Amino acid sequence: MTSIPNARSPHPFAGLSTLTPSRNLWAALLAVLAVTALLLPAPAHADDSESMRRLKINLASDDAEAVSLDVPVGEVEVEGTDGGQVVVRVELNCNRPVKERCRELARKVELSSRNSGSTLQVELDGWPKNLNNSGLSADVNVHMPRQLALRADLGVGEFEAIGLISDLSLDIGVGEATIRAREADVRRVNLEVGVGEAMLRVRDRDIEGSGFIGRDLAWSDGPGKADLKVDCGVGEVDVRLDDE
Repeated sequence: MTSIPNARSPHPFAGLSTLTPSRNLWAALLAVLAVTALLLPAPAHADDSESMRRLKINLASDDAEAVSLDVPVGEVEVEGTDGGQVVVRVELNCNRPVKERCRELARKVELSSRNSGSTLQVELDGWPKNLNNSGLSADVNVHMPRQLALRADLGVGEFEAIGLISDLSLDIGVGEATIRAREADVRRVNLEVGVGEAMLRVRDRDIEGSGFIGRDLAWSDGPGKADLKVDCGVGEVDVRLDDE
């Protein structure tokens, strides 16, 4: 079992706990509005979305103990499998009626990988630092050996993981995270949400995070070996541990 280091900058909402409840609430609301305006793509009609490029990479995992995944904006789905390869598929989408700028940005994005010790690092090179409201996003699908640990970073979007039996560490700036695992495989769950909700269900028992605006949740009663850790700035985190 390999634990993945998680070097983190100070939490952007850490100072809220020192404010009075009313000021705390206003500060949180202003933080949500500011982050959302800067980072989230504007809503688009279904007919406006168009696929720009498709990328794929297959990686042998013979000597690997962990996978590191970095996605700036989009939707990420991770599934643990019994295979021996890490397979990553990416679809770059544009969610704007006028797509020329988005199409130009998509041409510069490449799916890259490299080995860093026993970790396979996968990221999107060439992603624009400033999207200029272009509507570019990535749909990322990952199939990886279930026994490998996962370290994922998602700036803005939605994350879902299922079928992994090793450590999982996720940093998400703004968005939602859903994780499904077997109770028998998990030892600890730690969830931190700056503004939003944190929920854990262990079989038929619901455990909610504590906090006024943000949520912190810690659970360490599992019989397994895996540690599940999620740090979310603004959004919702939902973890479910089932019998199977």
